[in-house]
Amino acid sequence: MQDNGYLILYLTARAVGQMKDTRNYLEGIVQEGKHMPRGPIICSPNRTFASLIREVVRRKPQEFKIPVLLSIADTFAPENPFVGGFGNRPTDAQSYIVGERRGSG
Repeated sequence: MQDNGYLILYLTARAVGQMKDTRNYLEGIVQEGKHMPRGPIICSPNRTFASLIREVVRRKPQEFKIPVLLSIADTFAPENPFVGGFGNRPTDAQSYIVGERRGSG
């Protein structure tokens, strides 16, 4: 991906206090001998407990992700900085669709 000029940005609703664990998790993902590309991780500035409540109890991580994606899109407007998004939950898709609509403006 990086060889093709793409920059990978990781976005998580996890708290900044979980950054080390998040980085270790990403570095530990290996499939067919391939690792996840390196890239910056944007995480929630909230405390761990508040982030856990939002993500695990309320199941609404998109409440953090959508404003972040919109802010990034606004930073690069009128260009759309996003090429794709990947996630493992339906809320990830919800977040990326909103960000994509705003970014393609």
